[in-house]
Amino acid sequence: MSAIITSKLSPNSSDFQQNSAAMQAIVDDLYVHLRKVAQGGSERARAKHLARGKLLPRERVERLLDVGTPFLEVAPMAAHDMYGEEIPAAGVIAGIGRINGIECMIVCNDATVKGGTYYPMTVKSICALKRLRKKIICRVFIWLIQVVLIYPTKMTYSLIKSTLAVSFLTKQTSVRQVFRKSRWSWVAVRLVVRTCLP
Repeated sequence: MSAIITSKLSPNSSDFQQNSAAMQAIVDDLYVHLRKVAQGGSERARAKHLARGKLLPRERVERLLDVGTPFLEVAPMAAHDMYGEEIPAAGVIAGIGRINGIECMIVCNDATVKGGTYYPMTVKSICALKRLRKKIICRVFIWLIQVVLIYPTKMTYSLIKSTLAVSFLTKQTSVRQVFRKSRWSWVAVRLVVRTCLP
């Protein structure tokens, strides 16, 4: 069944101009929120994180990816205005990136957001990425994790347990193949794999 749009767009009409201005305001507001989310936790939390000699979460992801390749973040607005406080991206960076030329799913918890606490929306974001992996071809699922605290809620422990056990490597490739030509040393790779695998 097909339909033909018979109306004609008039960019000079007042209705079009009004709708365009309203839409542009919404888009601008979205970009403001996305820039805020990209900063992670509070300035104090970020400073404390850096004082410990640790990389910020987005810097860790950036160093993991091939130079100059894009990173498609999944659900950056998760947990926005949900818990009565700022929880940027539900405290987790989840998305698809390229490592040594291989498309990989990457999950990185953000310790600058409430100390890395897992909220219900954090778990849902990770589960969404896991479901997405079944629909597209991504050989590796890497989970960069520093600390995990569970937000007190009625969420079942089985859901949390299944989510925490989600990290795995498929049979098609090995960690050594993925990182063979990457900028990371094998010592760093061992540390990543230790935190990734259940």
